[in-house]
Amino acid sequence: MEFGKKQKKEERDSLVRRDEIFHKWFTPFDDFSTSRSRGWMRDIEETMTKHMEVLMRKTESGAQTEPVVYGWSLKVVNGKPEFQEFGNVKPETSERNPIVDVLDNTEGFTVIVELPGVEKNEINVETSATELFIETTGTKKYKKNVNFGEEIDQSSVTSQFKNGILEIKCRKSNGNKRRVSVL
Repeated sequence: MEFGKKQKKEERDSLVRRDEIFHKWFTPFDDFSTSRSRGWMRDIEETMTKHMEVLMRKTESGAQTEPVVYGWSLKVVNGKPEFQEFGNVKPETSERNPIVDVLDNTEGFTVIVELPGVEKNEINVETSATELFIETTGTKKYKKNVNFGEEIDQSSVTSQFKNGILEIKCRKSNGNKRRVSVL
């Protein structure tokens, strides 16, 4: 075989290998081509468009002057999509949804909540057997319910607020609803 023909055959083989790798990599996304998933994607696109239109109107009118973080994550559990919102502003409300991190370890949970512009005495925290309720009453209004998915020991709940960051710790267990004082 001549050198030129051998080189062209190697180039073709290389392209075929790249195609095979590309196809294998994108195979997990084949499920998004079904009509059911196209419906989910259409719903996501419509929701995003609605929220962007509201945000643009607020920005153009001067009502929205602070940075905005708003979004959601999508997980498919047992073939059903589950959306979870996050961010510091829910569209079309004056109440903000604070950014929250929930750290789960074997003994309990640590919840870290960003509450910029809030004073300690403006924070209300309550618990139930499986949830944490956070709400502020000052000029910056935040509200968030955190569902742990399992029972917590409400007598073990402690909190600390410093520099706009609220840290709440609790052990896993059982209990009733009680009010938590913010330190």
